[in-house]
Amino acid sequence: MNKLIYLLFIITFISCNKSDDSPVSEFAGNYKIVSIISEKAVDMNNDGIVSNDVYLEIISPYHLNSTKIIEDYYSFDFYYAEMRPLKYQTNNAQFANFSIPCQHIEYTSDGSPFLAFYLQEFIFYTYEFTDGDEVILTSDSDHDKQFGCINSMKRTGKDTFVLNMNMNLFDFKTEKWIDAPIQIAYQKIPDKE
Repeated sequence: MNKLIYLLFIITFISCNKSDDSPVSEFAGNYKIVSIISEKAVDMNNDGIVSNDVYLEIISPYHLNSTKIIEDYYSFDFYYAEMRPLKYQTNNAQFANFSIPCQHIEYTSDGSPFLAFYLQEFIFYTYEFTDGDEVILTSDSDHDKQFGCINSMKRTGKDTFVLNMNMNLFDFKTEKWIDAPIQIAYQKIPDKE
C-alpha cells in the first residue's frame, strides 16, 4: 500500500510541474540588441556626421571635441534585455527589462553639450503574449517618458523580436533633442549550461 501511495505522489508531482515547452519558457532568456534604426538621421557621437543607424552612432568613438576622441565609449556586449522568468528563477512572473541605452547629456561651463554617459532604461515592464506575434507590454512607471515610449513589441522569430518606439535622441549637429521613431532588433543569447 505504501508503494502505491508513493507512486501516486510521484505521478502527481511530475504532472503538476510546469512544462518547459510553454511559450513563456521558450521566449524567456537574455537578448542582445543587434540593430537600432531611426527614421530621423542624428549625430549622437559628435563626429559631425548624421546617420539613421543609431546602433553605429552609439558604438562609434565619441568625439568630446575636435582633438579628444574616446574609443570604446559604449559596448552592447555587457547590457542585455532580460525576458523573465529565467530558468533558474522560482518566480514565474513575466517581466521584461530592455536595457536600452539612453543619452545623459551635460554641459560645459561655456554651455557646450557633451555626452556624460548612457543610462540603461526601459526596464520595468510586464509582458503577455497574444494569439499572433504581438506582445502586450505594461508598465506602471512614468519614469521612461523622459526618454521616449515603446509603441509595440513583436516577435519576429523563435529567438528574435523587435521594439517599435519613439525615443528622445540628442543630436550634436543641431544641439537639440529630437523625438525619433526607431526600431530596435533583439537576438536571443544561447544559455550557458
